[in-house]
Amino acid sequence: PQLIAIALFVGATRSRRWWFPAGGAGLTLGATFWVHPLCAAMGAVAVVGLGVSWMLRRSSNESRTPIAAVALAGAVALLTSWPALALQLGLERLNTVPMRYTAPELFNPDFALQWHAPLLLPLAALGLWCLWRRPAAGWVLPILALGLAGQLPVIVEALGLGSPLRLLPHEFQWHTQVATAVLAACGITAVAALVAGRLRRLQVPDVAWSALIAIAVLSSSLWFVPLAGSYQVDLGEFERRRGPLAEWIRRAVPPDAVFAADPHHCLLTVAGLTGRRCVAVPPGFMNPSVAPGHREAVLTTILTTKDDETFLAAMHTAGATHLLVIVDAPGSAALARRAASSPSLRLGFSSADGRQLVFQVPSEPPQNRHPRTQMFYN
Repeated sequence: PQLIAIALFVGATRSRRWWFPAGGAGLTLGATFWVHPLCAAMGAVAVVGLGVSWMLRRSSNESRTPIAAVALAGAVALLTSWPALALQLGLERLNTVPMRYTAPELFNPDFALQWHAPLLLPLAALGLWCLWRRPAAGWVLPILALGLAGQLPVIVEALGLGSPLRLLPHEFQWHTQVATAVLAACGITAVAALVAGRLRRLQVPDVAWSALIAIAVLSSSLWFVPLAGSYQVDLGEFERRRGPLAEWIRRAVPPDAVFAADPHHCLLTVAGLTGRRCVAVPPGFMNPSVAPGHREAVLTTILTTKDDETFLAAMHTAGATHLLVIVDAPGSAALARRAASSPSLRLGFSSADGRQLVFQVPSEPPQNRHPRTQMFYN
């Protein structure tokens, strides 16, 4: 969506009625913030860069129009995104794991340096030289610069020079790759124009030379197609194995129920297939405003204690109403035996092979709940 906003603002730089596309760019950025704040921020930087580039190409008497266009886009974006922005600014950051996640591709030269297509970076450098004084540089260069800057904290930490604050560096890498691809395309068209000029007698148009050069440059990356396919997630087999369990939960368990289970099972089965809440999921998928430590400690007690009274106290502390046990490890088999023999639990669901079990915890009056229980409902 941020690319749509950029395209709209490019239209504003070429139209006398600049306020329509400029306002549309702001509206798109504001809507993008609701879905992905970082993408909206990258788009906003690109729009400002376009505005600066636009202003530099005009005389001093006409420089008000670019300023007004950027201001209009910014105002519309701010008004559209303000509720989400205010919520983000007001959140207490207790869980930093999602923000500090580092994708392995950051240190894979096939991704980070485009080694799967070695000619791509030289062509991108050529494209950068060609675009340096052109209007398109107004949005490509800011995204490229910010994308590289967003990856620097990880590089600094990898070199042992410190542990600076970082924010989803792999997404900055994605934006760097977008800018690199645009610059490489510009470099390809420059080479194609040069070749077409030298071989004019063949009467081959520039666009055909561009296509041939692009195919030649990218052909080496065909070796990596199987690797790209490995990133695809096939949920068919998983849904077949967990389908009856998920269907029973959707049908028989109230929407406000809370499950205690292994965090990965909670993430994939309970939250992923049924939308029900969980005591804890892996910290990288947990709300940044929730401290994972207490939840994980309570869940560990639930899954490991052999004392029925301690188990029930932990379940009530967490506000959990159901216990999900999927027997896929030695520890889970022991938990299933303890739960099946507990007089305090009632079996609600058992799969055909008896390896997927849901136990219901007896309800207790709300006034008797542990005072920390409420935190699990936030």
